[in-house]
Amino acid sequence: GLENLKKTTNGRLKVPHFSAKGRVEEYIASQGFPAYTNIRISAYAESLISFVKKNEDGTFTLSLNMADAKIHVISSQDCGPVVAAVFDKQREFNGKAIGLSGDFITLDEFTAAMSRVSGTTVKYQHIPNEIFKKLPFPAAHELGEMFEYYVEAGEALRDIELTKRLNPDTLSFEEFLVKNKDLLMKVLS
Repeated sequence: GLENLKKTTNGRLKVPHFSAKGRVEEYIASQGFPAYTNIRISAYAESLISFVKKNEDGTFTLSLNMADAKIHVISSQDCGPVVAAVFDKQREFNGKAIGLSGDFITLDEFTAAMSRVSGTTVKYQHIPNEIFKKLPFPAAHELGEMFEYYVEAGEALRDIELTKRLNPDTLSFEEFLVKNKDLLMKVLS
């Protein structure tokens, strides 16, 4: 699940892929099911690295609208074991929403880790929100508002400690890069 941003922001932020999942959470809660847990995932590390673009000089840039704010990230590979652990601890998590995260880092830290692991220069470039949302790709406005929400929500959005309690093998972003260096190098090729 994810937060229903249309509801929680009184319609200010429009992120349909969040709000639709949030409405499902609300529906499930309203049906009186005897057991359920809403699991809210952070930004996938695998997805975020795909935003990196190659520059003419051979370096790489990640351009997003988060300034120096931190973002929660998790590898998709770490989510399954957490879900399995939640099933095993049904009583503890019944009726709750839990947020998963493997790391909480700035995009400067994110690109610095990419540089260290790859040996290639990767830098973060902040794009003002009003410009980012007007970029010429189909989901620019939605993604801009999603990243705006991440900036506003901050650390409270997800829980690294809980995630690591449920899956002690949950990776930090840099550990994810080391383990998946082939994927990183493919993105940077």
